[in-house]
Amino acid sequence: KIAPVSANVTYNPKATPQFGTFKVAFFAQTSPPLPGFPPSGSVVMKQSYIRNHLDAPTSGGTAGNCSAHDDRSSNAHAPKNYTLVESGQQVINLEREILCTQWAAALMDLVYAFIARSQHRGPPFTIPQMRYVLVALAMEKKESPDRRVFMLEERIDSKIDGPWRKYINNGSAMPLSAATATPELRNTSEFLVFCQHVQYQETKGMVFVSDFQGGDTLLSDPQLLTKPCLSARFGDGNVKAAFVKFCDEHECSKFCRYYAL
Repeated sequence: KIAPVSANVTYNPKATPQFGTFKVAFFAQTSPPLPGFPPSGSVVMKQSYIRNHLDAPTSGGTAGNCSAHDDRSSNAHAPKNYTLVESGQQVINLEREILCTQWAAALMDLVYAFIARSQHRGPPFTIPQMRYVLVALAMEKKESPDRRVFMLEERIDSKIDGPWRKYINNGSAMPLSAATATPELRNTSEFLVFCQHVQYQETKGMVFVSDFQGGDTLLSDPQLLTKPCLSARFGDGNVKAAFVKFCDEHECSKFCRYYAL
């Protein structure tokens, strides 16, 4: 078990937030830094929200997550009217998001363990070293039904880890074209394609990570795609159609071929 800790979380409520389909995000600062988090104390603070009546999403597609990591000025998902989800439901929604990130981190470890025990050593290309950001659930320190609840996430600094980008979304097993624009990006995207293949194989076709996005080495806002019997555990982004068509749509990358998948 992880013992709860006390910390102050400060943010500017007048700042322009970033919106995903399901969450709204602000930059924030924790004092002291959370255990295991970078000493800067810089985090992204997220909450679930619902769009008010007749306020439809401004863009289509399957991208359902938000990020304030990259200081983007555009905000395609921003609703005109929205309401934060009440406290009890915030806990349920955000715990599910945290669970997704923890599972994604474990499944990424599974990939590196697969590589470490493989008989195929020293590939003629770079193996990216990637991990998921640290996450925590924060609750306002008061006993009240309306106390505020947040998800805190290690911030990805674009000056250190490169600009925020989406590599693979949760509706398809194919990398996005922008994620293959340079040899370095193509190498990372092919590695993430390989990650999905390893995860699918090692879990006997039960689960793999999708919606790969983040910086050069740090990833955030994952989505797990699972067999339908597990679909309720990982939220609305667990797209059944994307899981079902994975075997047909997946195209083995150079990593898959090198490691004889």
